Amino acid sequence: MLIVTNPAFGQIVPDNTLRVNSVVTPQGNIKLIDGGTVAGSNLFHSFQEFSVLSGETASFNNSLNIQNILTRVTGNSASNINGLLKATGNASLFLINPNGIIFGRNATLDIGGSFVASTASSIKFPDGNEFSAINPQSTSLLSITVPLGLQFPGMSANIINRGANLQVLPEKTIALVGGNVTLEGSQLTAPQGRIELGSVGGNSLVSLNPTANGWTLGYNGINNFGNIQLLSQSIVSASGMNSGNIQVQGGDVTLTDGSRIVADNSVRQNGGEIFVRATNLTVTNGSRITVQALNEGNAGRINVQADAVEISGASPDSQVFSTIAATSKGTGDSGSINITTNRLTARDGGDVSVTTFNSGRGGNLSVNASEFVELIGDRISSNGLNFSRSGLFAATEGTGKGGNIRINTPNLRVLNGARVSVSTSGRGENGKLGGTGGNLLVNAKVIELSGSGSNGRFASGLFALSGEERPNIPENAATGNAGDIRVETGQLTILEGAQLSAGTAGRGQGGNITVKADVIDITGASIINRGFSTLAATSRGTGDSGNITIDTRQLRVSDGADVSVTAFGTGSSGELKVRASDSVELIGASAIPNSPIFSRSGLFAATEGTKDGGSITVNTPRLLIKDGARISVSTRGRGENGIPGGRGGNLIVNASDRIDLSGIGQVQLVRDGKIETRRFASGLFALSGEPRPNIRENEATGIGGNLEINTGLLSIRDGAEVSVSARGSGSAGNLQARANEIKLNNGSIIGLTVLGNGANINLQVQDSLQLRGNSQISTTGKSGNGGNITITAGTLAILENSSIRADAGRLGGNVQITTQGLFALGGAITASSALGTQFSGVVAINTPDVTPSQGLVEVPVLAPENQVAQTCAAEGRKDRSQFLITGRGGLPPNPTEPLSSEAVRVSGTTGRDPLPLNNYPRPATGWQVNSKGEVVLTANAANLTPTSRLPTANCHVR
Repeated sequence: MLIVTNPAFGQIVPDNTLRVNSVVTPQGNIKLIDGGTVAGSNLFHSFQEFSVLSGETASFNNSLNIQNILTRVTGNSASNINGLLKATGNASLFLINPNGIIFGRNATLDIGGSFVASTASSIKFPDGNEFSAINPQSTSLLSITVPLGLQFPGMSANIINRGANLQVLPEKTIALVGGNVTLEGSQLTAPQGRIELGSVGGNSLVSLNPTANGWTLGYNGINNFGNIQLLSQSIVSASGMNSGNIQVQGGDVTLTDGSRIVADNSVRQNGGEIFVRATNLTVTNGSRITVQALNEGNAGRINVQADAVEISGASPDSQVFSTIAATSKGTGDSGSINITTNRLTARDGGDVSVTTFNSGRGGNLSVNASEFVELIGDRISSNGLNFSRSGLFAATEGTGKGGNIRINTPNLRVLNGARVSVSTSGRGENGKLGGTGGNLLVNAKVIELSGSGSNGRFASGLFALSGEERPNIPENAATGNAGDIRVETGQLTILEGAQLSAGTAGRGQGGNITVKADVIDITGASIINRGFSTLAATSRGTGDSGNITIDTRQLRVSDGADVSVTAFGTGSSGELKVRASDSVELIGASAIPNSPIFSRSGLFAATEGTKDGGSITVNTPRLLIKDGARISVSTRGRGENGIPGGRGGNLIVNASDRIDLSGIGQVQLVRDGKIETRRFASGLFALSGEPRPNIRENEATGIGGNLEINTGLLSIRDGAEVSVSARGSGSAGNLQARANEIKLNNGSIIGLTVLGNGANINLQVQDSLQLRGNSQISTTGKSGNGGNITITAGTLAILENSSIRADAGRLGGNVQITTQGLFALGGAITASSALGTQFSGVVAINTPDVTPSQGLVEVPVLAPENQVAQTCAAEGRKDRSQFLITGRGGLPPNPTEPLSSEAVRVSGTTGRDPLPLNNYPRPATGWQVNSKGEVVLTANAANLTPTSRLPTANCHVR
């Protein structure tokens, strides 16, 4: 509130309180001010009233040896300055009026020194003297020393600048210090100098510290601040050949309606500092706080200390967006920005940025927020040409290195198209590559990344990019390497299409991502921009993508979200490493409504070009994959110019407790107005060839990667798969699994090739391997050779129409089984060739030798003559299959079913002869019932003493 009592306009009236009083002599429109009391280099003036009308000049006629003109107003009226204030020589002018000071539109300055306007009650000096405006009679001895400080009374009056352009000479200070300070469509200019805006409450002492550029004000010990407002495109500028310094100290500090605080630097020296200390700092409606390096000089720095900081909005035409920014447009470096606050909010297109556009280096951006950082939304101009994403940015668009961003806060929320980004989009020049992007480091207890922008143009998130959309700069023209992202948090949530992404779209290399978190939850999609939530390292150009390293207690990816390292262009894919001390859960598949866009949840490493895909390593006690989710390493590249597609990476899964793979995901797509249903098996995949939009899976020419599994229990059920496959002309990789136990129930372990050689499958199971419910272990080559299957298991059960197959279009693969016990009830083991039995593979089932004293395999039967039936094979057939065993092992069919020679197929298919028997281990030639009533298949019936024998079936009865 402005304190004004009996305002006087155009009045300059001395008060006769000095030893030598002030004298005012009118000369036309000039009020010549003589007299005053001199003390050393200080000249003291005292007035009852002091106001200057528009068109008038108040001219202080001082000697050239005077350094400071100290002017006080002792009456009850505010000072209205709407004309020219002038002083002789290089003297600084102090004007103090505890009743308030108002500058009109026509107010100007013509002084050689600095200018300080204040509503303080007195000026204090180091020797203890005080030049007081509220107690002028106490002035008995005036000080010859420089002023020490400004003393404010119980209630501080206000200072208002209504449209005036107040400017001092270069390297001088202009200061407005009072209660509330308001600039309305006005300017304060101190080229290469210093500007001080201070708003303090009552009973405060602001220190005055002389410098080469005039004065620096200090606010130590002051906790009671008033408000500062910059309205209607007001400008506070310390720009120049060497930019100066600006200090703003207040309670609520507001810049609005396109107002600016700016310090641009042109020559080689370092720029100055903009320092803002406030209870609440608001930069809104296209307003800006900026430092710039325009030519060879380095930009200064910006330091903000406030309980709350908000940057928001744009000018009415959305051509100018609110920002706190440090930039370089020349060869000098951009400045740094440091924000220390409790709460930082950037929304509606507002941002904080450090950017270099030329060869200068980008500065660093540091945010320390004790409560939260919230970045919300974007802003697009009415013509759609200009846009701004709310957030924090460090970028290079030239050859200089980009700056880093560091965030420390308990809570970070990035929503609705906002982002935190370190990027390079420089194309380079004169053989020099574009600048390297900076690094992004985030330390927060909770991080939430959510959604996309209002028109779906931008996904929210954290980004490190080489190649970013900029006006007149194609993103794929970037030649600089992207920076890295490192995140440390208690909980990371990425949802509704948000991203945590490091990528390259040009020649530069993609950055790496490292996430250390207690819990990571990635889920869902944005319907607006039709994108799924992701944590990704990608290459869409010629550069390689970076790596992803995740260290967490629990990772959960669901509803179509993914974690991926992918090369979409001609670069290589990076590596994906996941360490989860508790569990990894991958759940579901999803589609964008009324669109052909879908996604499977999971972990992915892929290449679609001629360079190799990355590998995936997962270390966790428990891995759950269900409802269409998957972990996949793949190559989808068709190759070019005679170069085959890149090799697929390897997949290694170490799950010390268990792996649960279950279910099939199903989504509905709308393509060309028609509804299409897609189904996806859950599981683990190493692939050459995989369906992608506009890329037929059978066009892949790269070699598929290998798949390795190490776990306690591997459970595959309800349509889930473990697969090494090649659906194009490339070969499939190999599969190796080590487990205490493997259970398949309507599940599959598959090695499939179309043209190349089949995959090899090696299963090492300490206890039992079980196949139930139409399960299969198969390695087939449709047009090529089959792979081999090697199984070592404590016991092997092939039940309920399950099978083990090494079939092929050309040479069949081999099947080698080593087990303590084989249970085959309604199952099949084959190694056939479509070219005939002479091209079939070999099936060998090996068990340790058995002696009569050893335990026998128990079959749950009652009286053998009532429980075991016999049927006859077709006469004259040469394609009878044989069950080949060595030593202990083997199981007859279920006692409730007929004994059929077709129960277990070892080789051959209908209409084909089996291989010669001398190619196989010795066949089971009989069965016996021991003294315990147990039925035993034997390689040599003479090894046991029979207690009974069932009658032979009469196979000739019609």
